[in-house]
Amino acid sequence: MDSRRVVRIGVKPGQWGWSFPELVAAWEAAEALGFDLLSCFDHVSASPRPFASWDAPTLLAAMAGRTNTIRLAVEVLNVSLRPPFLLAAQLAVVQAASGNRLEVGLGAGSFGLARYDHRALGIPFPALGERVGRLEACVRSFPQL
Repeated sequence: MDSRRVVRIGVKPGQWGWSFPELVAAWEAAEALGFDLLSCFDHVSASPRPFASWDAPTLLAAMAGRTNTIRLAVEVLNVSLRPPFLLAAQLAVVQAASGNRLEVGLGAGSFGLARYDHRALGIPFPALGERVGRLEACVRSFPQL
C-alpha cells in the first residue's frame, strides 16, 4: 500500500446468511481487486433474523489464513461478550497469523443487536453504564495484555 494515500477503501462482505465458501470467495476477491481493508462484524447471533452468523475473532483468524496483504478488521467488537484476557489472546493469534495486518474497533454493544448475542450465549445483557465501564477497562488493559 502506498503510504502517501489519504483515503483507504475497505469492504465488509457481511456474515449473516453467507456460507464459509462464499465468505472465502469474497475475501479473495476483495484482495484481488485491490481493496485496502477487509472487515467483519461481531455478532454471534443473527437474531431476530433467521440467518447464520460467524464469530468475529475466529473469522478474523480464518481471514488471515486466506489472504496475504489486505488489512483485516473487525467493526466493532462487543467487549461485553468475552473476558478481556480471552479477547486479547484471540486477537494476538490473529495479529501473529496475519503478519500484523489486524485493526480492531472496540465497542460496548448496542441495545439494538447485542442483546440478542448476549441472550444466545446465556450472558446477561448489562445496563449501558456497566457496558461502558467494561469498554473502558478493555481500553486500559489491552495494551498491557
